Amino acid sequence: MLPTAGGRSLTIYLWHLPLLVGMSGLLLLTPIPQPASGTAGWWWARPFVLLALVLLLLPIVAAFGRLEDRPATSLATRRRSTPAVAAAVVVVFIPVVGAAVNG
Repeated sequence: MLPTAGGRSLTIYLWHLPLLVGMSGLLLLTPIPQPASGTAGWWWARPFVLLALVLLLLPIVAAFGRLEDRPATSLATRRRSTPAVAAAVVVVFIPVVGAAVNG
């Protein structure tokens, strides 16, 4: 069963830009003429760029998308210990409040 795009949104978000940069870099190495940005030719090329990006994203999402799946845990294992919560308050909130009060 294929996952929906929303179920793999983080993988798509993380990988679309590196793939787009790689595609652009490889295109610069070819003798293919490139229209200037914002021209009609540039806009007519956007559907092809989008299609190429989607085709490159599909195997990436298939390979790395499973990392978004969270293992099911019980409520007992999700509970944080009191010392861990206290340490988080000291390390995170106390300095922020101190900076806000003291400037």
